[in-house]
Amino acid sequence: MLPFFKIAIGTWAWGNRLIWDYGIDFEEKDLESLVRTAISDGSRYFFTSESFSDGFGEALLGRLTAPYGNAFLATKYVPRVWRFGRKEFDAALRRSLARLGRDSIDLYLLERPTGWMGLDLMAECAAEGVEAGRIRNVGVANFRAEELEPFRERLAQYGVALTAVAGEYNLLNREAERSGALAYCREQNIPFLAESPLAMGLLTGKYIYDAPANGVRRSLAERFRFERLDLLIHLLNAIGSEYQGMDCGQVALNWISAKGAIPVAGAKTSAQEEHNRLSFGFTLTEDQIAHIQEFAP
Repeated sequence: MLPFFKIAIGTWAWGNRLIWDYGIDFEEKDLESLVRTAISDGSRYFFTSESFSDGFGEALLGRLTAPYGNAFLATKYVPRVWRFGRKEFDAALRRSLARLGRDSIDLYLLERPTGWMGLDLMAECAAEGVEAGRIRNVGVANFRAEELEPFRERLAQYGVALTAVAGEYNLLNREAERSGALAYCREQNIPFLAESPLAMGLLTGKYIYDAPANGVRRSLAERFRFERLDLLIHLLNAIGSEYQGMDCGQVALNWISAKGAIPVAGAKTSAQEEHNRLSFGFTLTEDQIAHIQEFAP
């Protein structure tokens, strides 16, 4: 069972030069300050993946959180076509643990299987990781809604609980609602972890009229853009002004919480982390939620 938390810190950008301009816009000392401030203020949940900067993201997170014994670390297992079975799964898990500097991972999120490894074998491998003491909690990421219950049942056969479901969810992509994944998690009392909660930064209002300068990031963010984005941003800011000057990004994060999900919000500096963390000092009304959703795609 996962401990209760309202927000987690996403670390996709950490060490990522190609998309997030690591070493230019921010560097390791900024992340060191972020970790120190966040944990001091009670925000100790960090999410990474073996795919982030080809493992460097895990190593960086492990190094920066090493002085803090209470840091909660989650990482992702990413299926590769050459990963056929138990041996490859266990090797990937061990490499992640080595990079993180841990004997066990607090939450191991399993990306939807591809290639030779099906759901049954993945569940069996995860259960073996739990039995070996290398995995404390098992979750899934980007599974289809109809795959969640069969996978949960398969894990249960080994006495292992499905403790988290992760997937992209924000005001500009509400597929988790339409697919039934969010409703399933609510029914099963499983936390839904909302990835990309600010839609690559579009919901911060920084890119209403201009795209991100970074070309790769610009192309990734374009899929979220829609013709009424400026109206949505203005509405979010207007609602935020009713709550001691909260801004559009903070209202967007609060909306995710109001929908019963936990945002995994990326941060590159301590100021960004604090800004995100302060998004939950107010409660949106039902009318405000409905009004926001009228403007969302």
